[in-house]
Amino acid sequence: MMVKKDKIWVNKETRQSVLVLWVSDELVTYQAADSQTPVPVRKTKFLNDYEELL
Repeated sequence: MMVKKDKIWVNKETRQSVLVLWVSDELVTYQAADSQTPVPVRKTKFLNDYEELL
């Protein structure tokens, strides 16, 4: 699955939505709606923990 910038994703467990701010080959940076701090994570972990909101 492809991760694209400016798309909304949802945590599979908590159902918290996040906005993807930046994507590279190995990293994804996202920000939760209730947070002002961007969070960088490995792309593989992001894909395991989140699903795209359609």
